[in-house]
Amino acid sequence: MPAPRARADGDHGTAGEPGLPDAIQRLARGGVQWAEAELALARAEAGVLLRRSAAGIGAAIAALVVMLVALVILAQAAVAALAHVLGGPAIAGLAVGLGLFIGVLLLALLARYLLSARRAQLASPLLRWFAGAAAERKQAR
Repeated sequence: MPAPRARADGDHGTAGEPGLPDAIQRLARGGVQWAEAELALARAEAGVLLRRSAAGIGAAIAALVVMLVALVILAQAAVAALAHVLGGPAIAGLAVGLGLFIGVLLLALLARYLLSARRAQLASPLLRWFAGAAAERKQAR
């Protein structure tokens, strides 16, 4: 191993090897590159989540409109069919309405369970940190 010798810039590294300032500069450049890559990953994940959410919300709204139209038609047909059996359209309407209410209540409970049980798995530590900070703020309220 060659003996260390003084260099003109005041660094005391060994001959042919980079000194401490060079190592610190490389470390700083690596840290900046890592931070930039992490921000790019966070932006990409946020963009994907936003596009998925927008497409999902659009499809859900379209499905909701079609479902409401179909539900009204089915309810009217059920009331018309049950009116003869139950003794009038008022009692048939009440029976169909009660059945629809129970169905909506069960679907609402299922939706609440599914939304509370599922959490997005984020690969970026930055987005996980933001998600954790948001959860902490929510608990603090």
